[in-house]
Amino acid sequence: MSYRMLSIDELASKFGWTRARVYRLVRTAQIPHAKIGGRICFRESVIDEWIKSLEQQPSGDTKRAAPSLTHEEECRRLGIPTNHMFAG
Repeated sequence: MSYRMLSIDELASKFGWTRARVYRLVRTAQIPHAKIGGRICFRESVIDEWIKSLEQQPSGDTKRAAPSLTHEEECRRLGIPTNHMFAG
């Protein structure tokens, strides 16, 4: 199975963010990422799922919002190792 991996620059460009914003999200463990060979990268499919999980329900929707998951629970849900941020 192959995965499309995004660099910091590619991720920033995809969402119109600055590199500083991406680094801040990584530093504060707010975005799923991996370190491979000392470089920070992002699996595109995981980022797309992460963004979907952040989307809010329309105000007219009566469905109850899903409870927030911890970082480890979200990693397990997406099928990525929970220690992915610390891989060297």
